[in-house]
Amino acid sequence: GNLTIIARTISNFSSLNTEFTQDFLGGRRFKRDELEGFYSALEHNCFGQYQKEMSFHYINNHIFQFRNLFFKYVDFTTGYLFNTPIIKNNLQKNIFNTFTILENKNPPQQFIELITNGFIRKKKGVFVSVNPSDLVDYLLNSYFAKIKQVSTATINTIFALHKKIKKSKNKKYFKRQQKRLRLLKIKIKFLNNFIGNIGDIEYNSKKDFKIERKKILDNKKRLINNRLKNINDVKFFVREAFKEEIKSFKQNPNQFVLKRLFKPNFPRITIRSINYASFLKYLKIRLQYKIRENLKELFFSNTSNISTLTRANSGL
Repeated sequence: GNLTIIARTISNFSSLNTEFTQDFLGGRRFKRDELEGFYSALEHNCFGQYQKEMSFHYINNHIFQFRNLFFKYVDFTTGYLFNTPIIKNNLQKNIFNTFTILENKNPPQQFIELITNGFIRKKKGVFVSVNPSDLVDYLLNSYFAKIKQVSTATINTIFALHKKIKKSKNKKYFKRQQKRLRLLKIKIKFLNNFIGNIGDIEYNSKKDFKIERKKILDNKKRLINNRLKNINDVKFFVREAFKEEIKSFKQNPNQFVLKRLFKPNFPRITIRSINYASFLKYLKIRLQYKIRENLKELFFSNTSNISTLTRANSGL
């Protein structure tokens, strides 16, 4: 029915527009003016009979349905790609060959610039690109913002537990009280290890905690900044992060290749300590995630790879 018409239209669009193919596989919802070709294709049903205009949401939902079918029938695992002696089709062959090249080379200069220019921040209510020369400072500020976020959530829990423990004196809830005391001890210990003995101090308010935290974090940030003065080129870290991303691509043999390229997963970054080594690890992961977000550009920026995708697309 209409899904078949939409599938055919997607195939036609993909053969003419590389950007559309990447947006389709990436799961982007299309704007109304981008769907003009779909409206005209759906004027008549599969039997040639006129039908009323489909809604914007209806078309997008059917595009998503077809995308799910595409991944179900066309996608393949990294284990299959790298461990199967005979690769069956041109799409797999092209991806395998591109990967083999990337595995043994530094990323192209153009791709490195795409990564270093790919970060944005909010400035006076407007999103602006981060200048590559400011990228390390930007990521350092993000690192400490995350630390503040985690420590604020922890101190909020500590204050809430203190309040409940003081309020509850009923022996009937002894087990619950003991559970709260154990959790309180865990949270204070975490804060001690994370920030640095800040959990031993008694605070009258969260404001007092934040004042003390600022002193500690400002000092730690200064120490990290002193060592960052030796970093002249963030591109070195991009190249290192690129190697890690290519390496991680092969680690899970059950991972689906096209999903990894077009709908990548970005696990939460956990910070366990606050020092130079911890920040470098954070910086490399952030760069690796930006590489992961854009890695498809190296696999599908050329015409041959897009055309094989299109043929696979039309074969469903």
